[in-house]
Amino acid sequence: MCLRPEQTVLDIGCGTGEATTQLLNILPDVVEIEAVDMSANFISYAQEFNRDETISFSCMNVESEWAEEWNNKFTMVSIR
Repeated sequence: MCLRPEQTVLDIGCGTGEATTQLLNILPDVVEIEAVDMSANFISYAQEFNRDETISFSCMNVESEWAEEWNNKFTMVSIR
């Protein structure tokens, strides 16, 4: 794993967000995590129970809904 200062992470398949929150404990300099999952139920749960303002949860399919502003944004991608 290559660690850079000020990590910006994309977490694909974040589910309930529990593992996403653990990324904050593992990675020393996370400034932002974009956490996405295709399940609206998982995202609702994640937003309710994981309230760290470093994490943004979104319901989406990254294969078909990739945001143009995400190109070259992330220093790390987590896929589950």
